[in-house]
Amino acid sequence: MTVKETKGFQTSRERMTAMEEERTSKKPEKQVTRSETIKRAMEPEQAIAQLRQCATDGNAPDVFMYNEVLKKIMNIHKKKMSYMCLKLFLEMIEITKLQPNIVVFCSLLDVLYHDKRYHDILTLCKHWCFADICIEFLETKSNQKTACSHYHRYENTEIETMLGSLNNMAITPNQMLYNILIKTFGKLKWWNQIAPLLELMTGHHKLGPTLSTLNSVITAYALNQRIIEIEQLYMGWLQRSHEFPFDMDIITINSILKGYKLSSSPTCFYDAEKVFLRHCGHKLFAACSSQSPDQMLSLTQAQQTYIQNYFQNQTFGDDFLSPRYLVPNPFTFSFLISCAAQCGFADRALFYFNVRELIYNVADIDLICRSAVMNACLMARDCATVLDCSETYNKPCYVIAIRALFVQDRIDDALSVFDAGFEMGLLPYLERERSDLFCMDVHHYDLIISIIAVMHNLRQLCDALKLDIKPNIKNNLSIIVGKGVNREGNRHPLHVELPKALKNKKFFDPPLQYRYEENNIGKLFIDNHSLVEYISYHLNEDKQKIHQKLFE
Repeated sequence: MTVKETKGFQTSRERMTAMEEERTSKKPEKQVTRSETIKRAMEPEQAIAQLRQCATDGNAPDVFMYNEVLKKIMNIHKKKMSYMCLKLFLEMIEITKLQPNIVVFCSLLDVLYHDKRYHDILTLCKHWCFADICIEFLETKSNQKTACSHYHRYENTEIETMLGSLNNMAITPNQMLYNILIKTFGKLKWWNQIAPLLELMTGHHKLGPTLSTLNSVITAYALNQRIIEIEQLYMGWLQRSHEFPFDMDIITINSILKGYKLSSSPTCFYDAEKVFLRHCGHKLFAACSSQSPDQMLSLTQAQQTYIQNYFQNQTFGDDFLSPRYLVPNPFTFSFLISCAAQCGFADRALFYFNVRELIYNVADIDLICRSAVMNACLMARDCATVLDCSETYNKPCYVIAIRALFVQDRIDDALSVFDAGFEMGLLPYLERERSDLFCMDVHHYDLIISIIAVMHNLRQLCDALKLDIKPNIKNNLSIIVGKGVNREGNRHPLHVELPKALKNKKFFDPPLQYRYEENNIGKLFIDNHSLVEYISYHLNEDKQKIHQKLFE
């Protein structure tokens, strides 16, 4: 059909349709290019294969192909597959011979940081020649687990070499790269190298600090319990805040409070509260000055007077109560409450827990704050308040509630709470590969939780025998207790303390006998005769029958 023939159509719509059909019928089919093939590839591995094939055919990969593969690699970030992401990234650089974009490179470093691959970050930053250095590493460390955890460990003296190499980078670093390096130094306990790194940033590369830089430095110092450095940095910023184009945010305040929490100082709460009230106390002060009974619901007269006196005795400058003041979040209260717990101020911990939602309208999931205030009350031996706060549970809340019940000798109640946590999957204690054998692994718990876990397991075993279910115990009931120390500290290694508890009639009646695995103090075996005697006593059944059900 030609255009001339369209004169016979009744409407313009029909005429236009005919012209479009004629145009499309003569249009040649578009050839699918290698770039389009890469774009259509669903997986990064497929895109890399197409890119490698392109290079093999003698066609130099263009920037469009480079970017398409890069997008697919960056999508792996969401899955936290840092090893695969790094490997594909290096393969692409090797194929294309193109320098990586600094923003994309920093994105890769950020994923490595969150996957705790700090030494890989240093390697990439130090050499910057990805194919020549890191491809060899990937070939020798092809196993993912090995590469993630057992790569070359730098000595502290080698940090100078890394800092020197930053001066000769092929691509000039930006603030984002320095921020990641600062946080990495903090994780590696290299806090004393942060100052030289900042000098290199501001001096050689003429990069001014950003809010992220400030937060990264404070976080790094907090992880290393360097309170003096944090306070010097904080006070210096307060005195020179007009020189910087940014203000502190709530992340900055949280990092400072975290530093006080990790310091374990007996006076950390006073310093932490001062920082909190300076930046977040405006609503609390307004509530203390208000006559509204709703806002004053959780504040006693003494607490109101305390807050009012604090603000009257402080000099905040002309910008007091300005919009620059910050709204705290659950983490802010969690750190503050934890500081109160460390100093033994359970009443202050409860105070901030109660006004959290009432005054600040922090109505987010408050399990972090709840577990912190429960721990504060437990340290103050206020077990009743601990149990009153335990309406909603996460794992720390379960653990704290069990400890509170345990110290009150309410063992049955502690077992009930533990059972609820076990059923929800929050308090696992069975050995993963041998859970059907009633074998236990409690090395990640403290002594109290370990005792309750063993009690719970023995009750489960008794319940199974009551229902004539034959438990699959082949030789011995084992308990992994670990060779090191638990969270209670160096004074209470579990492999020493738990055996004492097994022989204690207060917890296990009749007492349980045990033996260590040969050449392994990290694993116990309950004596079979002792186990039979224990179950026979609690089920009031003949020992011979119990032995048959267990082992025959």
